[in-house]
Amino acid sequence: MESKKHVIFVAAFLFSFLLLGNRALAYGYDTHAYLTREAVGVYNENSLNNKVSRNDANFLIDGSRREDDIPRSMDHFYDPINNRGITYDPAINAAIPRSE
Repeated sequence: MESKKHVIFVAAFLFSFLLLGNRALAYGYDTHAYLTREAVGVYNENSLNNKVSRNDANFLIDGSRREDDIPRSMDHFYDPINNRGITYDPAINAAIPRSE
């Protein structure tokens, strides 16, 4: 009976993944760029004197696209016990370049 539950669970998971997997793109490469482009547009529509220039908007959009590139992605983590971001440890993964 226990193995039957596992089979049903795995089948339901795979079915859900295959059916809905292509719709779950919230963390896609261009999602952040789209959100930044829209935010700049809304800001510029509502700002009378201090609009974001096209050059600055492109810079912001590129930055939002590349924010998760290594080693920048390491800045997303925070260690509240030691009051610091994640630290580099070559013993864990020597392939990640040192960001200092």
